[in-house]
Amino acid sequence: MSADILRHLPELRADSEIRILTGMTGFNMYMQAEGRDPEELIKPKLIANSHWDHLPENGANSLKQPQNRQSVRKVLTLPIASEDNVTSLLNTKLMGGRNYPVLTAVLGAGVGLVSGGASLLFSAGSTALSVAKKSQKVLARAGDELWKVEEIGKVKDGASFKVVHVSSYFLVDPYRKPGTRHSWLIHEERKDLTL
Repeated sequence: MSADILRHLPELRADSEIRILTGMTGFNMYMQAEGRDPEELIKPKLIANSHWDHLPENGANSLKQPQNRQSVRKVLTLPIASEDNVTSLLNTKLMGGRNYPVLTAVLGAGVGLVSGGASLLFSAGSTALSVAKKSQKVLARAGDELWKVEEIGKVKDGASFKVVHVSSYFLVDPYRKPGTRHSWLIHEERKDLTL
């Protein structure tokens, strides 16, 4: 791996270990069927029987450019809850277990903007991200939004670094207070990348 590429990558925060969407077959099938949840920054490559590697979408050298290291997008506006829809599936999962969402930040109207070159999610200074608040309870309401943030960065691996892709899902309440957005980290997935 090129030291020049590593130099451009932000160092990522520790894994939040929040995995609310894991095992939500109905939710995941809905998102895939609607074409709402593709990965934008990476692509899978079959290496052997059922073994996949993940590569940067535009090649390793593309990681020198910020637009190839981060993607922020709204993937869904939640509908009114009914017994079998995506809002109900999400709320059922949000009500149980120890992995309640983490109240992460009050985001300005410019969700997705990166200030001062710092990473939107993985710089504690830019978002006041607190992964210690695991008891914050929240339920999704009609009109709330689900945002997906992808980022590629580096994580310490012994004496060196490894390159990691993180997909984070945030439940965003765009109505609570005009001009601000309240967001809760509800799910995070990490994949090591092959360069």
